[in-house]
Amino acid sequence: MRRTLLSLLLLPAALSAQVDLTIRSGFAAHGAHAADEHASGAPSFRPGTAAEAAIAIGVRRGSWRVAVTLRRAPADLILRGSDAGIITPDALAATAMALELGHRIAGSPGRATLSLLAGVERVRWSFPGLDEPARSGWGALAALEGTTRLAARLDILVRVDAARTASLFTDEELPTGFTRMSASRIGLSVGIRVGR
Repeated sequence: MRRTLLSLLLLPAALSAQVDLTIRSGFAAHGAHAADEHASGAPSFRPGTAAEAAIAIGVRRGSWRVAVTLRRAPADLILRGSDAGIITPDALAATAMALELGHRIAGSPGRATLSLLAGVERVRWSFPGLDEPARSGWGALAALEGTTRLAARLDILVRVDAARTASLFTDEELPTGFTRMSASRIGLSVGIRVGR
């Protein structure tokens, strides 16, 4: 009896929710994951600016939206100093799974909208160009998304996001003098969203 009552209470909410699929691509710039701040030029290791692609499944109800996002981004490994840098091409690849909660702060469905999002992500770094094991870390993210209606049940979107994640390095593999740092990531992407 209790299960039946709970189902009846949740049914209207489930029916009023809208499911959508988002596909987007863009570019992301990364901050340092490790640095020697006491050396001349403060050299640092970081992923290079790289193209990335993402796919997300979201559920909307009213002005709120919850989404699960899968993001993939290959990148170069860069050792950067004040005067010069060393690039190892295609040395890194990041695969991230994120859970996001968003709220529409302007606009209305079927028209232009602006939404603010926040969430957590699990980032897995692999090293296709190096003989190193993959490793994972947690991060926090925030994003601003703008959408506008392109056709029936089809929106085009622009997204700016920022994240703070754990370093992809371990202390043991860094050169003497370098320390791990929590790293920033800033991304810009465009895409389409298909909804019910």
